[in-house]
Amino acid sequence: MTPRIGLIRHAPTQWNLDKRIQGRQDIPLCPWGRELALAWAGQLSGLGIEGIVASPMKRARETGRILGRALNLDMVSLPGLAEQHFGTWEGKTLAEIRTADPGELHGQEQKGWNFTPHGGESRLQVLARALAAINALPVQKLLVITHYSVIKALIYHGLGLDYMPGKGVEIQPFHLHWFTPERVVPNALALDSGTCKAGTK
Repeated sequence: MTPRIGLIRHAPTQWNLDKRIQGRQDIPLCPWGRELALAWAGQLSGLGIEGIVASPMKRARETGRILGRALNLDMVSLPGLAEQHFGTWEGKTLAEIRTADPGELHGQEQKGWNFTPHGGESRLQVLARALAAINALPVQKLLVITHYSVIKALIYHGLGLDYMPGKGVEIQPFHLHWFTPERVVPNALALDSGTCKAGTK
């Protein structure tokens, strides 16, 4: 049997606010991100969550620790839930990538599941390791704190969607998404978003 999972993205970092691609860069939460994570605890407290599982990256683990303390839940970390490796794109904005190599971003987006930033990993590789991590979890109702690219890969896989521009569903920021044996529900619960809007990677 598969665990019942609520997927959320980590709380914001300064690089999110600057709209820089983080990938495997281990950026901590910004002060506002820590406040936001604490605010989410009240919204998540009535969902019957039995444990927290986080990506090993600082921004996810810090989000998990804040929620774990507030909800009195234990947290474990799994390497398979780390953000996609974006290679040479890490630290850059999408505007900077388009300026440096106008055709690269468009060309990669047309590859769908085979999208692979130069020096990074493909979406298919992200999906494979994320599914392996989830399948190793105990059969419980768990909160999984991970990253945008991981969440999108899992949701698109669960719904049987192509990963092409203009198709599929939009994965909204500051939302919980259910990933269960019965069905996948993107954007199921809106979390407190404060007054700022974070970037997408």
